Amino acid sequence: MQNDTIIMIPASMASSRLPGKPLLEVGGSPLLKWTYDKARCAKPRQVFVVSGDKEIHEYCEKNELHCIKTELDIPTGTHRCARALELLRIEDEFFFNSINNVINLQCDEPLVDSKDIELLYSRNNRKFVISTLVGIIDTGRVNNRNAVKATLTDHGGCFPESRCIWFSRDESSGSEHIGVYIFQKDALLRLCNVLSHTLLSVSKSLEQIAWLEYGYKIGATRTYKKAPLSINTQEDFDEFKRMVENGEVG
Repeated sequence: MQNDTIIMIPASMASSRLPGKPLLEVGGSPLLKWTYDKARCAKPRQVFVVSGDKEIHEYCEKNELHCIKTELDIPTGTHRCARALELLRIEDEFFFNSINNVINLQCDEPLVDSKDIELLYSRNNRKFVISTLVGIIDTGRVNNRNAVKATLTDHGGCFPESRCIWFSRDESSGSEHIGVYIFQKDALLRLCNVLSHTLLSVSKSLEQIAWLEYGYKIGATRTYKKAPLSINTQEDFDEFKRMVENGEVG
């Protein structure tokens, strides 16, 4: 990965489905550290945790994780990344100007393959200002509303033609969305500072629907394997813990 790309990991202790999620420990490390280490393996210019929580900031400081402290009351992880970019511009304009792309790696994705993060970057050929990862949905997650499904423009084609045309939490046999995005820097700032949420995106609790409604095309980078488990609920966390304890996670 070239020096024009950073990874940001937005983290909040106020998760409604799993409170305190970023600092819940598995195998001696909190979920946040698992995700941070995975991000570093993708070899970006820099990895930043982005949070408004004092506990997270203190953990990062103690354990030498780069952290940008934002305001606490920010609506989404994407907005938090955009706010962190603004703070970077204030603190180090030279660094800010050298960045072209921002990867938003959600804290609940400790099982994403770092090679897939690199793939997302390498296939971001400027055709789309936003791209995301999608994988094959496990049959056991088809009815799971915590598993976000993506409808694509084709059913097995290759990037750069494939893109996401819809997202849903409802039953679907399509692809499963993986919580990793790459944004061109200016697009990320515009999405969060100029455009508002739409009624549909709020009702579905899927901010990416608003981007589609505003006419943005979202590129789809396929992994061609099952989407990794995202840690959204206590059940997901218990499964991740089991996997670590059984040596299924490196």
